[in-house]
Amino acid sequence: MSLEAWAAVAEIIGAITVVITLAYLAIQIRQNSSAIRSSNATTVHINTQNLAQAPMMDRELAEIILRAVNGDEELSRSEKLAAYAWFYQFLKTGELAYQSFVRGELDEEYWEASMRFYRSYYETPGFRTYWAERKSAFTEDFRKVVEKWMVESSTPVTRVDELYKSRPE
Repeated sequence: MSLEAWAAVAEIIGAITVVITLAYLAIQIRQNSSAIRSSNATTVHINTQNLAQAPMMDRELAEIILRAVNGDEELSRSEKLAAYAWFYQFLKTGELAYQSFVRGELDEEYWEASMRFYRSYYETPGFRTYWAERKSAFTEDFRKVVEKWMVESSTPVTRVDELYKSRPE
């Protein structure tokens, strides 16, 4: 075989190698993207669980939160601070979930279920008051979503303050 023939064979082998390498990289990127989506969904889930643990572990905080979501005007300054800190954490958890959904890191079914959970709080008098006072602490996109939820409720939810209203301890 001549040198030119060997050069042509080498070019063909090089081209095949490039195609194989690109295919391999595409597979790796897809797997990496899937792993990132899974990790972000797990983070959202863990954040929500951690948020739920605070009132579960601290009955006094649970009572403060329930009074706050009912719009109790008699909360002391420290109680209001505790409730507002929890509301902030709750909303930031929701904002993270929303951002993950928008980026395609949460599937729609999970997001819709999460939204119903968040709305059970968002629709309470105390959360609406908090939101009116503090919404500037959240991204514009998330503010628009929350405002839309507050106006149009396509799926009925039981507000959290109604859920726990008259149940004995």
